[in-house]
Amino acid sequence: MATFTELAQRALSHEKGEPDFINISVESLKTPVKKLTSLPANGENLRGAIIMDLNGNRLEPDIVRGIRASHIGITEEASKALQTAISDMRLSAFYTYISDALVLATKVASVKGTLGELCWSDDPSYTAGYVASGKMGYIRIPHLKKKGNPYGGRVFFVENIDPVNYINEMESAPVLVNRFGGIRSFKE
Repeated sequence: MATFTELAQRALSHEKGEPDFINISVESLKTPVKKLTSLPANGENLRGAIIMDLNGNRLEPDIVRGIRASHIGITEEASKALQTAISDMRLSAFYTYISDALVLATKVASVKGTLGELCWSDDPSYTAGYVASGKMGYIRIPHLKKKGNPYGGRVFFVENIDPVNYINEMESAPVLVNRFGGIRSFKE
Protein backbone atom coordinates (compact mmCIF):
# COMPACT_ATOMS: atom_id res chain seq x y z
CA MET A 1 0.00 0.00 0.00
CA ALA A 2 2.90 2.37 0.70
CA THR A 3 4.14 1.99 -2.88
CA PHE A 4 0.67 2.83 -4.24
CA THR A 5 0.45 5.92 -2.03
CA GLU A 6 3.96 7.02 -3.01
CA LEU A 7 3.22 6.66 -6.76
CA ALA A 8 -0.08 8.52 -6.45
CA GLN A 9 1.53 11.32 -4.42
CA ARG A 10 4.33 11.62 -6.97
CA ALA A 11 1.78 12.02 -9.78
CA LEU A 12 -0.30 14.55 -7.81
CA SER A 13 2.67 16.73 -6.86
CA HIS A 14 4.36 16.89 -10.27
CA GLU A 15 5.87 20.28 -11.11
CA LYS A 16 3.72 20.49 -14.28
CA GLY A 17 0.52 20.36 -12.20
CA GLU A 18 -2.14 17.82 -11.38
CA PRO A 19 -2.76 15.10 -13.97
CA ASP A 20 -6.08 14.56 -15.71
CA PHE A 21 -5.99 10.96 -14.46
CA ILE A 22 -3.67 8.53 -12.68
CA ASN A 23 -3.37 4.95 -13.89
CA ILE A 24 -1.62 2.54 -11.51
CA SER A 25 -1.86 -1.12 -12.48
CA VAL A 26 -1.29 -4.22 -10.41
CA GLU A 27 -0.57 -7.45 -12.23
CA SER A 28 0.64 -10.95 -11.53
CA LEU A 29 4.22 -11.49 -12.73
CA LYS A 30 4.78 -14.47 -15.04
CA THR A 31 8.58 -14.29 -14.98
CA PRO A 32 10.96 -13.85 -12.05
CA VAL A 33 12.03 -10.31 -11.16
CA LYS A 34 15.52 -9.51 -12.47
CA LYS A 35 17.50 -7.94 -9.62
CA LEU A 36 20.39 -5.67 -10.61
CA THR A 37 23.08 -3.52 -9.08
CA SER A 38 22.84 0.06 -10.36
CA LEU A 39 25.38 1.49 -12.75
CA PRO A 40 28.19 3.38 -11.01
CA ALA A 41 27.62 7.14 -10.97
CA ASN A 42 30.02 10.03 -11.32
CA GLY A 43 29.05 13.31 -9.65
CA GLU A 44 31.73 15.45 -11.27
CA ASN A 45 31.65 17.61 -14.38
CA LEU A 46 33.85 16.49 -17.22
CA ARG A 47 35.79 19.43 -18.62
CA GLY A 48 35.28 18.38 -22.24
CA ALA A 49 33.24 15.95 -24.29
CA ILE A 50 33.18 12.18 -24.23
CA ILE A 51 33.71 10.34 -27.51
CA MET A 52 31.69 7.11 -27.37
CA ASP A 53 31.41 4.32 -29.91
CA LEU A 54 28.34 2.16 -30.49
CA ASN A 55 29.55 -0.40 -27.94
CA GLY A 56 29.71 2.21 -25.17
CA ASN A 57 33.53 2.46 -25.24
CA ARG A 58 35.14 5.81 -24.55
CA LEU A 59 37.67 6.75 -27.22
CA GLU A 60 39.23 9.99 -25.95
CA PRO A 61 42.78 9.47 -24.61
CA ASP A 62 42.32 11.59 -21.48
CA ILE A 63 39.01 10.62 -19.87
CA VAL A 64 39.29 13.37 -17.24
CA ARG A 65 39.82 16.13 -19.82
CA GLY A 66 37.62 14.80 -22.62
CA ILE A 67 37.87 16.77 -25.87
CA ARG A 68 36.72 20.23 -26.89
CA ALA A 69 35.14 21.29 -30.15
CA SER A 70 36.65 24.70 -30.82
CA HIS A 71 37.56 27.23 -33.51
CA ILE A 72 33.92 27.96 -34.33
CA GLY A 73 31.92 31.02 -35.23
CA ILE A 74 28.83 32.36 -36.97
CA THR A 75 28.50 35.20 -39.47
CA GLU A 76 26.41 38.26 -38.68
CA GLU A 77 23.93 37.36 -41.44
CA ALA A 78 23.39 33.81 -40.14
CA SER A 79 23.20 35.11 -36.58
CA LYS A 80 20.46 37.59 -37.49
CA ALA A 81 18.44 34.89 -39.25
CA LEU A 82 18.74 32.64 -36.18
CA GLN A 83 17.77 35.52 -33.91
CA THR A 84 14.62 36.20 -35.96
CA ALA A 85 13.64 32.52 -35.92
CA ILE A 86 14.04 32.09 -32.17
CA SER A 87 12.29 35.40 -31.55
CA ASP A 88 9.29 34.03 -33.44
CA MET A 89 9.41 31.03 -31.08
CA ARG A 90 9.61 33.34 -28.01
CA LEU A 91 13.09 32.12 -27.09
CA SER A 92 14.99 35.40 -27.47
CA ALA A 93 16.07 35.34 -23.82
CA PHE A 94 18.11 32.23 -24.63
CA TYR A 95 19.66 33.51 -27.88
CA THR A 96 23.30 33.31 -26.70
CA TYR A 97 22.89 29.77 -25.37
CA ILE A 98 21.05 28.57 -28.48
CA SER A 99 23.45 30.27 -30.88
CA ASP A 100 26.53 28.84 -29.15
CA ALA A 101 24.97 25.36 -28.98
CA LEU A 102 23.78 25.39 -32.60
CA VAL A 103 27.17 26.48 -33.92
CA LEU A 104 28.96 23.86 -31.84
CA ALA A 105 26.48 21.12 -32.80
CA THR A 106 26.87 22.07 -36.47
CA LYS A 107 30.63 21.58 -36.28
CA VAL A 108 30.33 18.31 -34.37
CA ALA A 109 27.81 16.92 -36.88
CA SER A 110 30.08 17.90 -39.78
CA VAL A 111 33.03 15.80 -38.56
CA LYS A 112 33.15 12.45 -40.37
CA GLY A 113 32.17 9.57 -38.10
CA THR A 114 29.83 11.57 -35.83
CA LEU A 115 26.45 9.88 -35.50
CA GLY A 116 24.98 12.31 -32.99
CA GLU A 117 25.53 14.40 -29.90
CA LEU A 118 23.88 14.75 -26.51
CA CYS A 119 24.61 17.86 -24.45
CA TRP A 120 23.28 19.60 -21.37
CA SER A 121 24.55 22.82 -19.87
CA ASP A 122 26.63 23.01 -16.70
CA ASP A 123 25.33 26.54 -16.13
CA PRO A 124 23.21 26.32 -12.95
CA SER A 125 20.67 28.84 -14.24
CA TYR A 126 20.19 27.18 -17.65
CA THR A 127 18.15 23.97 -17.63
CA ALA A 128 18.22 23.16 -21.34
CA GLY A 129 20.22 20.72 -23.37
CA TYR A 130 19.98 19.21 -26.82
CA VAL A 131 20.40 16.22 -29.05
CA ALA A 132 21.76 16.77 -32.53
CA SER A 133 22.86 14.95 -35.65
CA GLY A 134 23.40 15.73 -39.30
CA LYS A 135 20.28 13.74 -40.11
CA MET A 136 17.79 15.14 -37.59
CA GLY A 137 19.29 18.57 -36.90
CA TYR A 138 19.47 20.35 -33.54
CA ILE A 139 16.67 19.56 -31.09
CA ARG A 140 16.58 21.69 -27.96
CA ILE A 141 15.30 20.06 -24.77
CA PRO A 142 14.16 22.93 -22.51
CA HIS A 143 14.13 21.22 -19.11
CA LEU A 144 16.84 18.58 -19.04
CA LYS A 145 17.77 19.31 -15.43
CA LYS A 146 16.53 21.27 -12.43
CA LYS A 147 17.41 24.96 -12.09
CA GLY A 148 20.43 25.42 -9.81
CA ASN A 149 22.05 22.12 -10.84
CA PRO A 150 25.71 22.86 -11.73
CA TYR A 151 26.29 19.60 -13.61
CA GLY A 152 26.37 19.19 -17.36
CA GLY A 153 28.05 17.13 -20.01
CA ARG A 154 28.52 16.34 -23.66
CA VAL A 155 28.81 13.05 -25.54
CA PHE A 156 29.75 12.61 -29.20
CA PHE A 157 28.46 9.26 -30.49
CA VAL A 158 30.72 7.97 -33.26
CA GLU A 159 31.49 5.03 -35.51
CA ASN A 160 34.47 4.08 -37.67
CA ILE A 161 36.77 6.91 -36.61
CA ASP A 162 40.48 7.28 -36.10
CA PRO A 163 40.42 8.98 -32.67
CA VAL A 164 43.60 11.00 -33.31
CA ASN A 165 42.27 12.49 -36.57
CA TYR A 166 38.79 12.96 -35.12
CA ILE A 167 40.08 14.85 -32.08
CA ASN A 168 42.44 16.95 -34.21
CA GLU A 169 39.60 18.05 -36.50
CA MET A 170 37.25 18.70 -33.58
CA GLU A 171 39.79 20.77 -31.65
CA SER A 172 41.67 22.52 -34.48
CA ALA A 173 39.72 22.80 -37.75
CA PRO A 174 38.13 26.26 -38.12
CA VAL A 175 34.39 26.33 -38.89
CA LEU A 176 32.21 29.34 -39.69
CA VAL A 177 28.45 28.92 -39.92
CA ASN A 178 27.54 31.29 -42.74
CA ARG A 179 23.87 30.35 -43.24
CA PHE A 180 21.07 29.48 -40.83
CA GLY A 181 19.43 26.19 -41.84
CA GLY A 182 15.99 27.25 -40.66
CA ILE A 183 13.44 25.67 -38.37
CA ARG A 184 12.36 22.16 -39.27
CA SER A 185 8.96 20.80 -38.31
CA PHE A 186 8.76 17.37 -36.69
CA LYS A 187 6.21 16.51 -39.40
CA GLU A 188 8.88 16.52 -42.14
